[in-house]
Amino acid sequence: MSGMEWGHTKQLRNARCLMAVERQLTRELLITALKMAGAGQILSGTGSDMLREVQTFKPDVIFAEYDMALIDGVDFVRHIRTDFKIETPTVLLIHEGDRKKALGPAKAAGVSGAVIVPFTQDALVKMTRKVLGY
Repeated sequence: MSGMEWGHTKQLRNARCLMAVERQLTRELLITALKMAGAGQILSGTGSDMLREVQTFKPDVIFAEYDMALIDGVDFVRHIRTDFKIETPTVLLIHEGDRKKALGPAKAAGVSGAVIVPFTQDALVKMTRKVLGY
């Protein structure tokens, strides 16, 4: 943890977060870090599950795991941008490995940025605030 008092900040201003993340540990770490930084409601599940929820949940930010089994993060973003015609919210790609490899096709699909695993709370909150315009 940084010098910030994570339990006492509202850096994410009760932002509504949707997570299309299959890896359970990654999901739990993201949820914990976001809640500690003041995120509001968080809905999480697999890419397929979250495709069914994205239109009704109306998140402020979406986290999409790059490597998912049934639908990867890039295809997930393509579906919400092209098929559902959802231009907002912003989407952060959750990726293990080479950021440039993942971001090329992801940016073309409508991803706003990436969070590389492993991540720190500071890095996650900083990137989330950046794409939310805080």
